[in-house]
Parts: sequence; structure tokens; C-alpha cells
Amino acid sequence: LILDHIKPIALGGGEFDESNLQILCWKCNKIKTRKDHAEIAKARRIEKIMSNGQTSLKAKQSLRS
Repeated sequence: LILDHIKPIALGGGEFDESNLQILCWKCNKIKTRKDHAEIAKARRIEKIMSNGQTSLKAKQSLRS
């Protein structure tokens, strides 16, 4: 069994907050870790776009309308 953060620390989950912890079997932890990594990567891409002053394709299209 593995102690896991429900909300990843990288996404604002509390590192030492007991209510942000759960126990998972290794298989479930592996699946959740993959999902967490995808969410973290997505959040970082969005943060990078926003910090560079770029707008997304969808936002650009809405500005043209």
C-alpha cells in the first residue's frame, strides 16, 4: 500500500494536510500518478501560455468574431 496525495502538491494540494492523503494499492497509485502527471503538464502549459501573454487559438477565434 502507498500513501498518496489526493490533490497533487504541484496543483496546490497540501503536502502535510492529512485530509489530502489517501492509501492506494500500487496498481491504483500507478494509474492515478499517470493522470496526475497529465493534469500537471496541462496546468503548466496553460500557465506558460498565460505568462507569455499568448492567447489560445480558441480565444483568438473569439476575438475575431
